[in-house]
Amino acid sequence: MLKHSIRIFVFVVLFAGARFVLAANHAQETITTGTATIVGLHNILIAHSDDVTAVAFSPNGQRIASASNDGTVVVWDSDGTVLLQFENGARVFDVAFSPDGNSIATGDAAGVVQLWSAASGQLTASLTGHRDSIPSIAFSPDGALLASGSFDTTVRVWNIASGTQRVVLNGHTNWISDVAFNADGTLLASGSFDGTARLWDVAAGIERAVLVGHGDVVRRIAFNPNGDTLATVSVDGTARLWDVATGSARATLEGHGDTVWMGIFNPTGTILATAGRDTTVRLWDAATGTPLAVLEGHRGSVTRIAFSPDGNLLASGGADTALILWDVASGTQLNTLPGHTDTITAIAFNPIGTMLATGSRDQSVLLWGVLPGGEPLFCTVTSDGNVNMRDEPSTNAVVAGVLGGGQGATVSGQRRGDDGFVWWRIINGAWVRSDVVATTGDCSNVPGV
Repeated sequence: MLKHSIRIFVFVVLFAGARFVLAANHAQETITTGTATIVGLHNILIAHSDDVTAVAFSPNGQRIASASNDGTVVVWDSDGTVLLQFENGARVFDVAFSPDGNSIATGDAAGVVQLWSAASGQLTASLTGHRDSIPSIAFSPDGALLASGSFDTTVRVWNIASGTQRVVLNGHTNWISDVAFNADGTLLASGSFDGTARLWDVAAGIERAVLVGHGDVVRRIAFNPNGDTLATVSVDGTARLWDVATGSARATLEGHGDTVWMGIFNPTGTILATAGRDTTVRLWDAATGTPLAVLEGHRGSVTRIAFSPDGNLLASGGADTALILWDVASGTQLNTLPGHTDTITAIAFNPIGTMLATGSRDQSVLLWGVLPGGEPLFCTVTSDGNVNMRDEPSTNAVVAGVLGGGQGATVSGQRRGDDGFVWWRIINGAWVRSDVVATTGDCSNVPGV
C-alpha cells in the first residue's frame, strides 16, 4: 500500500474586518493589516485505499489518527510522516485518542472496540459484546471509561484499565448513531435512529431521561461545555436544545428544512453551530435558540463542522468537496479552500488551533496550517531593498517581530536571493522558519499582509 505525504505550501490570507493604512515616502512604504487568518495546505497524506471516515488529533497535537473503510488506522506526525498503521480487520467508523494520549480506540463494522498502544501500535485489548457495527465511541474525560454505541441498539461502557465491560445500556429500539460524555463524566448521552436521545447515569448504569420530540432519526448529539444543555440534530430538519437536569426541551431550532447532519457548541458554550443538507451552516444562541446567522457558501450538503479552539473560526465541509473557513463573530465567509476531490467526511482542529485536518471519500487526509490573526503587522520595503515585518511601524529594524500577534513564529524580512522572503511551516505543531517565496516591491504578496 502506498504510504506517503505530498508537501505543498500554498497559503491563503483570510482577512476579517481588515484595515489597510498606506504611508509612503521616498524611503519606504508601510502596509498595516488588521486581524488576519493565514491558512495554508501543509500536507496531503495518502495511505488509505478507501474512504476516510474519521480523523483525530492526539491531546498534544503532534499526531493525527485517520480511520478508513479500508480497515486500517494510520497515525501520522504533523509533518506528514506515517508513524504507525493498524490493520483493524474490518471497516473502521470512528477513532479516538485517550485523554492522556497513550491509547487509540476504534469502533468497527464487526462490532468490536479495539484498543491500541499509541506508542508502539500494538493491540492491547479487543472489547467484544456488540452484535453489529459501532459508528461512535467516546472516552470519558478522565480516560477511565470508554462508551460505544452500536447498530445492535445498545450502548456499552467499558473499563479501560481492565479491558472489561462495565455495563450494557438498553432502551433504544433502533441503531445508535452517537454517544457523548458530559464534562465531568457523570452522564452519558446517546442518539438513535429511533428518533430519541437518552441520558444515562454512568455510575449507576441506569437511564436518567428519554428525550422525545424529534420526528425522525437523531443524527448527532453534543453536550455544552458545562454539561447543563444537550443539543440534538435530526433528519426531521431541526435541532433541539434540552435541559439536562429536567430532560425537557428548551428550544426547537427550525430553519434548515432538511436533514441536519451535525451540531456542535463553541468552546464557551454560547453558540451552537449546525450543518445541513440544505447547503447551509447556521449559528444559534445556545441559551435561547435564537438564530444568529445563516452561513451560505457551500454548493452541496454540509456534513462536517468544527470550531477552532479559541472559537473565532468555524470550518465546514461536505459534498461539494470544499473546505470553507468562517469568521464566527461576523458570520462572514473568509475563504473557500480547494483540495479534496470528493465529499469531506471528517474535520478536526489540533488543540492549539494551528492545524486543521480534513478527511474525505477521496481516500486522503489534508493538513492545513492555520495562523490566527492578532495585533496589526507592519510590512516595510526600505530604500535599500530590505523587506521588514514588525509589530511597530519603526523603520530601523531589519528583522521582523512576532508574526500573527503572539504565535511565537519570528520571521526574517531580509531580502534573500531573487526577491526572497523567509516563510514558515508547522513542524510538531509549531511554526518554524522554512521556505523562501517571492515578494513584490510593495509587500503586496508577503505572507500576512
